[in-house]
Amino acid sequence: MPERWTTAPRRRLRGITVVAWLGLHAQAWALAPLPEGPTGIAAKYVADEGIGDDPEVIVFDDFESYAASSDLDAHWESVYQYQNIAFATAPEDVFAGAQSLEFTLPQGDGEVSNAVTKWISPEPDVMFLRYYTKFDGAFAITGSSHNGGMIASHYFNGHDATPGIPADGTNKWLVTLENLRESPQTASPGLLNVYIYHPEQRDDYGDHFFPTGLVAPNTSLPYDFGPDFTPRPDVIQPLQTWQCMELMVVANTPGQRDGRIAAWIDGTLVADWPNLRLRDVPELTIDRIWLAFHAGSNAAGETRKWYDNVVVASAYIGPIGDGSAPDDTTGAASDGGGDGSSDAGTGDDGPGASGGTAAGDDASTLGADGSTTASSAADGAETDAGAQGQDQAASGCSCASSSPNPATAWMLVAGLGFGAARRRRQRPVACGRAAGPKRAR
Repeated sequence: MPERWTTAPRRRLRGITVVAWLGLHAQAWALAPLPEGPTGIAAKYVADEGIGDDPEVIVFDDFESYAASSDLDAHWESVYQYQNIAFATAPEDVFAGAQSLEFTLPQGDGEVSNAVTKWISPEPDVMFLRYYTKFDGAFAITGSSHNGGMIASHYFNGHDATPGIPADGTNKWLVTLENLRESPQTASPGLLNVYIYHPEQRDDYGDHFFPTGLVAPNTSLPYDFGPDFTPRPDVIQPLQTWQCMELMVVANTPGQRDGRIAAWIDGTLVADWPNLRLRDVPELTIDRIWLAFHAGSNAAGETRKWYDNVVVASAYIGPIGDGSAPDDTTGAASDGGGDGSSDAGTGDDGPGASGGTAAGDDASTLGADGSTTASSAADGAETDAGAQGQDQAASGCSCASSSPNPATAWMLVAGLGFGAARRRRQRPVACGRAAGPKRAR
């Protein structure tokens, strides 16, 4: 249990105060329009140079300082499948700088999960995870594949994940931005979705939320995303293309449905799920992020995925910038929930795997420029609960577009938050920082 909830002798009063503040904060998130395009933290910096020192940034890693997969232990608490991790230097496999993180999934029937995991402390209630990523052209995995970025609350027991144990509002929650391909008829890499453990999940291994509002399994059952939900077309990203992925998670106020999850590709808002209940107790704050490339099995052949320029922050980050934006560009204020993260540790057993579940095959294709083609909502779905395994993971990023900032709501929240839940800030951890400026490719 986080220390701020157990400090005597005023823990009860302080807990009540913080819960009340969380309610106001989450309501601001629930009502505010979300930013888009080059209007976030990254817009203030040239090719992310110096972004790790931004007061809103918690973690930054451009993967420039590593020579071997074991070097990741210095900045990531858990590293899974060292033998499948390398650092790419071929120009087409690097988004910015001289190298990127490369995960390889070998061909085979067994489950494999490549991942790096970062522990977050202090633990906030709101988080943005942005990264650049690319699937290779050989990706053709069907079924269970966790292949993106994750934000979670107490889903891990030490270095071990807890797949197959449903979230109940008091034990954990998890949100992973990933692609799902349930049949060969769906184009690779599959439909964009969030894989989610939450108190209302329909399966022991979690649900899949799609931009259209479809929830799997049991897709015939509607899900209540509230009156403000806007259905958006399903998305299938192109292979062999660097893109900027960003995931936002806002934990709800306990007892209220004011949680929110959103996703951007290249700065374009492609999914927004409001009216969520992720937790029933305030202790379930965000304690972990990861990047992964997992498959329950991979009969199609060896395949790779790359990650570069990872940023974790308490506000909208957006696509890599040119430094032309003013200091007040940030699209949304933070909850003051803490930034900074620890630095030691090595990996143990890999995260557990989970089941898959499919949506229909028709979708929009979102290109690297943010444009869409061939759109249609998914009209069918199947369920396929996968077996529990040893590992899980993956994700990526490249962005562009623009939208208004909800400044008034954020000023109110920031003022209330400073007085009611003031927390000590730590300097962000810049993992694997390069010595010189990076050039975006």
